[in-house]
Amino acid sequence: MIEYKEKVPTTIEYNYLTNAVGWGTREDDIVEIALSNSIYSICAYENDKIIGYKTIFLYIQDIMVIPEYQNKEVGTNIMKNILEKINELKK
Repeated sequence: MIEYKEKVPTTIEYNYLTNAVGWGTREDDIVEIALSNSIYSICAYENDKIIGYKTIFLYIQDIMVIPEYQNKEVGTNIMKNILEKINELKK
């Protein structure tokens, strides 16, 4: 019987799942940061073995620049910095 638990998986469970679906694995410290910043997680288990996982992370929604600084690449540079940070965490 499949059991659903509202919980964050361990880094081992997370890397097990990502590897099983062909996404590879990530370094434990990066996974820990990402998992600790999730808003909501649910895991599926069968006989105490993790078989599924879904989480809600934050996403980029708004970039705001006051009117007198618009069209001066301020928003573009903010976005570049955010994407650089995301790429660092993906490694």
